[in-house]
Amino acid sequence: MSFWVAALLSIAAAASVLFALYQVYMPVKVLATNKDIPAGAVIGQADIGYVTLARRDMHQLALTEPGEVIGKYAGVNLYNLEPILSQRITADPSSETKSSVGQDETWLTLNKNEARWPQNIRAGGTTTAVAILEGGNPQVVGKGIKILSVMDTNINLSGTVEQIKNAVSANSGDSITLALKWDQVGPILFGKARSKELWLLPEAEGAELSGDIYDPGQLDNLLQLLNYGKDKPAKTR
Repeated sequence: MSFWVAALLSIAAAASVLFALYQVYMPVKVLATNKDIPAGAVIGQADIGYVTLARRDMHQLALTEPGEVIGKYAGVNLYNLEPILSQRITADPSSETKSSVGQDETWLTLNKNEARWPQNIRAGGTTTAVAILEGGNPQVVGKGIKILSVMDTNINLSGTVEQIKNAVSANSGDSITLALKWDQVGPILFGKARSKELWLLPEAEGAELSGDIYDPGQLDNLLQLLNYGKDKPAKTR
């Protein structure tokens, strides 16, 4: 009798050890990014997926439900295949936006009806603001403007003329938030009020805009594409 009791106790002890090990090493799925996402960018469904970890390696703040992530903003830079933690995303970027603005700056949010911007604009970079005046004349109204956040940009200024035209027509970009020096506010608002279009173009080292910052050939192609200076300019939406 004592033999069977000892055997049962041994089996129970072994089962307990195995269960404990399973709890520690059990595979779990957590949400992770499919690509690098810059701070301030909105996170879409296509930006996330699952990675499998051992339970012991799962961070207590790791998220597992897509609804907890989709539509939120990256509070910091998120990197490809990095598990998404609740403390690294936010539903309201305004607090992060305000904390990123210097004492000599203010912040301005423009929506899709107030400005246009290409897909390669990213939070953390800088932009040049170009007002397209009557007659199609581009005028730089601001340079070195910090980009705090970008939501849902969809214009890509690369490819064939037809591809660019389709991208411009299909733009569904929502909003972009900029950090402006106080002396930049007036020219930006003046340019927005007086222009047919206000374009925010990414600044890149070595690139030029009308001999200054942005590639003049690309800008000329864009203006020609939109028929600026013609009697009946093409609509961009």
